[in-house]
Amino acid sequence: MMLGFVRMVMAAVGFIWLSAPIGAQLMTRVDLDNDSFNFWQAPNVRADREYTQGTRVNVLWPMDNALTRVLLGRAQLCGTETAERDCRMASAALAQSIYTPTLEPRRRAPDERPFAGWLGAEFGVQRDRDRALTAFSLSIGVTGKASLAESSQIAVHEVFGFRRPEGWSAQLPSEVTVHATYRGARELLHIGTPSRRFALRVAPLWSARLGSVATDATAGLHLTAGLRPAAPWTTAATRDGRRWGLFFRAAASQSVIGRNLFLDGSTFGGGPRVTTRNRWLGSTELGVALRGPLGTVEWRVHSVGREYQRQPLAHAYSTIAFALR
Repeated sequence: MMLGFVRMVMAAVGFIWLSAPIGAQLMTRVDLDNDSFNFWQAPNVRADREYTQGTRVNVLWPMDNALTRVLLGRAQLCGTETAERDCRMASAALAQSIYTPTLEPRRRAPDERPFAGWLGAEFGVQRDRDRALTAFSLSIGVTGKASLAESSQIAVHEVFGFRRPEGWSAQLPSEVTVHATYRGARELLHIGTPSRRFALRVAPLWSARLGSVATDATAGLHLTAGLRPAAPWTTAATRDGRRWGLFFRAAASQSVIGRNLFLDGSTFGGGPRVTTRNRWLGSTELGVALRGPLGTVEWRVHSVGREYQRQPLAHAYSTIAFALR
């Protein structure tokens, strides 16, 4: 049953991608999260725990229909360099995330996070403007063996000669999850030369999630600076996409957590869980991005505070992202 659901999710993402209007300005973004990408650390000291791996493939395209007009307004200026950008877009994504305690059983402490995985699809709409962002999305997915987290992590560790993870037999049980997300941003400061080549852009970002995976809210301050920097909230391939750019990212945010499936455990049944989860969670981010005629490549470093009281240390992981248009 669960594997049938996974196939249905993958088919839905493929159908939406193929149904995008011919000639639309399709943009594809791939984000790979892993603590193995912490290149400033020696390989033998990289954590390989907590949120240890994530993969997300996202496709966006301009869309003008009754739903997007009601949710996002009527303006539609996409792909123009002469007018202020104000573009309504649809998006479809397929994502997987993996969470583990330490992979060595002898070093596990009581009340550590359980082994857990999630595989799902996200469908959304967003209004991407030069100075603001409004986005809504709905995600549906599965946990447990159907998430393919166990087989994915074991396969990767075997290919690269890493320690075989032990403990997946006690992972979170299988269940179907649904959650909705709202995100917003508005530019607060833009300092740059008349040609807009070198600039500093600062914006507060906020988001909220409601559902069985997570119920939380986050607010933070994000900036980009450098040669033709993207907006702090953008995928970095939606404007000036044909020109070269090199810029840096920095961010700090604070979240209040009502529920986190990967710590609080199964929604409808028993299973492993953490009893000492923290309600407040801070995080920071630093990154560098290179943009060219075909798209953008980025490397970002995330530092996330302790999610539960018995977590040994704050956790750091990195993202390698590609945005193509």
